[in-house]
Amino acid sequence: MGQAKDASYGIPLASGTLYYVLTSLVVFVGGCMMRGLFTAHTVGGRVVGGDLGAFFLNWDGQWFKDIAINGYTYIPDRQSSVNFFPAYPAIARATSAVTGLDIDVALVVVANLCLLTTFIILGRYVQERFGAAESRLAKFVMLAFGLAPPSFFFRVAYSESLLLLVTLLALYGMCRRWPLAALAMLVGLATAVRPVGVALVPALAHHVWTRQPKARAGAVCLAWLIPLALWGLAAYMAYLYFRFGDPFIFVESHRAWNKYPDASFVEKVWAIETLHPFWSRFIPSSPAYWARHDGQHNPILSLYLADPFYFFTAVFFVVVGARRGWLTTSEILVSVGLLGMPMALKCYETNMEGFARYAAVVLPVYLVVGKILSCATVLVAMVLLIISCCLLAIYTALFAQWYVLL
Repeated sequence: MGQAKDASYGIPLASGTLYYVLTSLVVFVGGCMMRGLFTAHTVGGRVVGGDLGAFFLNWDGQWFKDIAINGYTYIPDRQSSVNFFPAYPAIARATSAVTGLDIDVALVVVANLCLLTTFIILGRYVQERFGAAESRLAKFVMLAFGLAPPSFFFRVAYSESLLLLVTLLALYGMCRRWPLAALAMLVGLATAVRPVGVALVPALAHHVWTRQPKARAGAVCLAWLIPLALWGLAAYMAYLYFRFGDPFIFVESHRAWNKYPDASFVEKVWAIETLHPFWSRFIPSSPAYWARHDGQHNPILSLYLADPFYFFTAVFFVVVGARRGWLTTSEILVSVGLLGMPMALKCYETNMEGFARYAAVVLPVYLVVGKILSCATVLVAMVLLIISCCLLAIYTALFAQWYVLL
């Protein structure tokens, strides 16, 4: 029995690698072969559309590259690098120093190694959660994860793949009942990757509470584990204080990315409740009208227009997973945090720009999608995956030409 179980748990290594390679081919082919479908155009005063070499480092990748080479800078009232958290560029810089790789290559290598590891652990996590016999479910979960249209961000020089890996390790560690200090350190690392890493803290707190036989013991554990779980954020804020004199300067810097000026709390709440950032994209007279922000003017291929759809679809799947009992309490808490923080803090200010990317890192969503696909007929599942695959390739081609896919 022990040998059989060990053999079954060896499957995710091979299958995870296979699904990483197969789904990533869509991104690489999309970036290399589909560029001919789109004409060269001007973005920020430069003509783009001809050189493919650096497409992995477009947009945020340029910020991470600058941080890894030159460190952090801050210019008041302008977009500054302090808005980007340090874990990903720091790991890439260390990788470059150890291996001798150019920082451009190191950034892409780190992102893809994190993604490959996530695929491998994801297969094992599905087996741990649903049983070793659920190999069909694991395949659909990995396909849903690897072919999600916004998942091209996982293969380029963005911090998404690192956040996914740390989130999955934390969830897997909770499932396997790893030492609490180790789990807190993992959650703390997530807070150094992106601000939304704080969303893992409630799940950790719930896990700690359920593992303690008495309320007093749980309270004592939480008293030292919660601060430990914020070590990444605390370390970055300490750095900002000593470097720039303000530990919250990343909040100030983020305002330079806002699409709308500051509004009152009541105005923001009303905008969120009425879904103003969603429907305003369809009104030609609105400053948020999608064609004003999307240079290729194709509503079917516009990720800016689709941002809210991907976000609310993720919310729908989390609700379905919770109601059907497919998600654990920890997974639900992580999902609520990863979706709720952008909704509360960025929905109005950014007009939901980039919300497809925020939704893409909600890992439990792929468990629910995999469940649904595994219950569907083969034909239906294949059609849905093919559509997703085509959108993934198209978004990659657009990203490679510096279209605004933030």
